[in-house]
Amino acid sequence: PRLYTWRAIRSRAVDAVHTSRPTPMHSMLEILILAAGKGTRMRSDLPKVLHKLAGKPLLGHVVDTAHELGAAQTCVVYGFGGEAVPQAMADDKSDAQALVDKARITFQEFMKDKNYEYLHNKIKNVKALLIYPQVLKAGFILGGSGGTGVLVVRDAKTGDWSQPAFYTIGSASVGFQIGGEAAEVIVMAMSQKAIDSLYTTSVKFGGDTSVAAGPYGTGAKANVTADFLSFAKSKGLYAGLNLEGSAVDVREGLNTAYYGKQITPVQIIVEKKASNKGSAGLREALKKATK
Repeated sequence: PRLYTWRAIRSRAVDAVHTSRPTPMHSMLEILILAAGKGTRMRSDLPKVLHKLAGKPLLGHVVDTAHELGAAQTCVVYGFGGEAVPQAMADDKSDAQALVDKARITFQEFMKDKNYEYLHNKIKNVKALLIYPQVLKAGFILGGSGGTGVLVVRDAKTGDWSQPAFYTIGSASVGFQIGGEAAEVIVMAMSQKAIDSLYTTSVKFGGDTSVAAGPYGTGAKANVTADFLSFAKSKGLYAGLNLEGSAVDVREGLNTAYYGKQITPVQIIVEKKASNKGSAGLREALKKATK
């Protein structure tokens, strides 16, 4: 979006912080977002538009909708809070990079843990991975998103891994079998059907695709057949996690922030229309483990 202060609008001395790229299909559509509220009724010093809903600033939801509508230009007028507003919008990119780095660490920790021997043995046959560095139990209780992670897909011919696409996961039906507050989660996509389902806006595990918990423990050799296999641990311990009924949704805001333009998972992974050097560490760790 293009960000303007209210003072700049009045004086016509505007200074664009960031401009989104035009979308040909809706090139005549331009959107103006008025975001100058103080948030007095919220009894907070934080600008009203920066209060979070479902883990994202209110303004972020509106900007994401503008992107979805294919606006040629989106302008945000802000006043109260000064540079806090554009800074918050810029933070999405740093948040996305931090999530990619945490996904690498999570993957490496799983690969070091001998109790996930089944995952180690099957990793060379996997088609894609969903890696969630943190899935919060509280999120499931409240019915919100449990966590945000990345999807990476393996090229069967070259063995290379794709650039990451960002996804959320959550469901009120998810329950931990132990009392951990948070868990690290890896979900293996074992079929092309599983990958294709993730290219839609949202997919529900256990609906059109099957999901099962992956075997845990040294010497685990159970033959589990499902489109998705999940593995989870809480604070270094195994956390049995039932993902049946969980919803997996594209995190469009983070995809846009990370790649600097509005882009879909298909464009990132299949069409390879974007890349970010910050994903190199994750992709190298994945390739090393699947040689």
